[in-house]
Amino acid sequence: MILRTFTSSSFAVRQRRRRVAVITAMTVAAGACSGDEGAVSTIPIVSTTTEVPLTDPPTTDAVPSSSTAPGTDEPTPTTAVPTTDGPTSVESTPVNPTTVPLPTSPKPDADERLRATIARDFLRAENATWEISTNLRRKNLEQRVARVLVKDSPAYYDQLAVYLSLIDNRERLILGQPPTMKFIVEKVELAGRRPYKRATVTFCNVSNVVSVRTLPDGSAEETGGSQDVIAARYRVPVRLASDGWRRYTVVDTYIERWEALTCPER
Repeated sequence: MILRTFTSSSFAVRQRRRRVAVITAMTVAAGACSGDEGAVSTIPIVSTTTEVPLTDPPTTDAVPSSSTAPGTDEPTPTTAVPTTDGPTSVESTPVNPTTVPLPTSPKPDADERLRATIARDFLRAENATWEISTNLRRKNLEQRVARVLVKDSPAYYDQLAVYLSLIDNRERLILGQPPTMKFIVEKVELAGRRPYKRATVTFCNVSNVVSVRTLPDGSAEETGGSQDVIAARYRVPVRLASDGWRRYTVVDTYIERWEALTCPER
């Protein structure tokens, strides 16, 4: 993002508004996914014991070892029938309880998880960028910018130029009343092939950023921006850096803007 010099002409007024709209695109104040395991229902199979009573047959306590059949001299053998003293138990074989899984919610695929990661990293980096914008100083400025943008990228050098221009002109960024700064990632588009290293983020920024200059007497005068809350939609390229996904190129234009508290649905 390049900060241009303000003039007293109407062109300068438009430039100031554009400048602040551009600067606000670098900031984020929001913070980023896995599926839940499905529950299971246990259905035990109980081992049972069933007693089957048996009828006792008649018994003979004094049965002669032999008897004589009528009309013969041959003894007739007799057979003693064993008695049954109690019921007979029939036991089923124990069976281990069976677990029946219930339907589970589908887990997000790898691409969906990556999009969520990109959105989370983008918001964190833009939020840190806004913190730098509101607390500008030359000391360690390059290192601070390198932590929120892809180092040595077009976005890195342009953002650094914006900050140095603000410092040289004794300017700083503040929020109007009531202070409003909100970013919402609306869409993440992956670019190229796996493993992905590039993507494009579409997001909405709602803010009322104003640039002010500190005067010798300690007072401040507005040099750009608007106290009105502006909602603007941006689309910016990001790349995978060593510490996460970061903005790579300059945000110099916006897709649409409204005087509203949110970006309308597309």
